[in-house]
Amino acid sequence: MPTWLYAFVRTDIPVTHQAVQLGHAVYEASCGKPHPSFVFLAVDNKEELEEAIFEFWEFKTDLFYESYLDWGLTAFAINGITQENRHLFKEYKLWKA
Repeated sequence: MPTWLYAFVRTDIPVTHQAVQLGHAVYEASCGKPHPSFVFLAVDNKEELEEAIFEFWEFKTDLFYESYLDWGLTAFAINGITQENRHLFKEYKLWKA
């Protein structure tokens, strides 16, 4: 049986920070260990998302498929990026609301 994780965030902080804070809360709730820093990046569509996954194939990626709304692949995450590899992401734009 599926379960849901509900996360709450304050809305008196900037919306981009709200997303980051939600990410921290969800990570801690699901992993039960200290969290890394979060950087949220954005692409325009599914094709660009798939291209980004292919570009970073050598890293461990976790894909997310939104089945509830039948959107399919909507996001992915790469954990464990070191300072030496951060430059690989500079061509991507930061997510913003």
